[in-house]
Amino acid sequence: SILFVPSYRFDVMDDSSIYLRGVLMGDQHHNGQFESKEVLFKQVSIEWEERASWAGDFTLSIGTNEAGTRDIPESTSPRDSLSKKYKRATRDNVYTIKAKKELEKETTWNWQIDRKKKLVEGSNDDSGYSTSLLVGYVTPFFGLKTTIEGTYEDTNLNGQYKDTKALKSKLKVDYPIPPVSLGVQYDFSQTEDKVADPSLDGKTKTRNGAWSLSLNYPAAPWCIFGLTQKRERQSSNVAGKTYTVNTTQLQAILIY
Repeated sequence: SILFVPSYRFDVMDDSSIYLRGVLMGDQHHNGQFESKEVLFKQVSIEWEERASWAGDFTLSIGTNEAGTRDIPESTSPRDSLSKKYKRATRDNVYTIKAKKELEKETTWNWQIDRKKKLVEGSNDDSGYSTSLLVGYVTPFFGLKTTIEGTYEDTNLNGQYKDTKALKSKLKVDYPIPPVSLGVQYDFSQTEDKVADPSLDGKTKTRNGAWSLSLNYPAAPWCIFGLTQKRERQSSNVAGKTYTVNTTQLQAILIY
């Protein structure tokens, strides 16, 4: 897979800036039988940041993203805006308010509110709106950078039994061993239906927990190598959604 993240900053005043940001991600499978699983993702946003507000670094953002899947054989489905080889799968409009404030040296707290309008191509029931609130705290605990985050997400889709509520949490500890940076992270989430579907046995509930160990090495000022080992376990009262998976990811980040 290839990830390209362009960004441009324009300073309005000494403590105020406008950012133009983008994300382009694509993947390619060497085995042709998996070609139909290839995904193309794009995102663009414009942000205004005020660095001298009462809340610290305060940011307003408006953005849109689109995901397309490889269409083999090519169908009459609406095409992806960047490549006609892909059919459009989803398109989201995202509105964000966030702030980050330094309480003391190396200790910060942050919050973020997202409002998302979601369009799933060919599925009106899965389209709709979601609102999320994230609160985070970063501090050196016994000399180690420790990050704690919690998120509540409320999703209201057009389908009668599609509405959900979700709780997510993250705990991450970073341990620098120059020139290498080592990180240990645990993520937990629980998603539950707000209204029970009569065709199912009560409300569906899914829990997901994941441990990950990451290692980053700056090979050069413009190149960082990363290695991540992750173990993820999910349990659910929905058939086919319970699993355990281990993944290993090797990445190279180029800065220019």
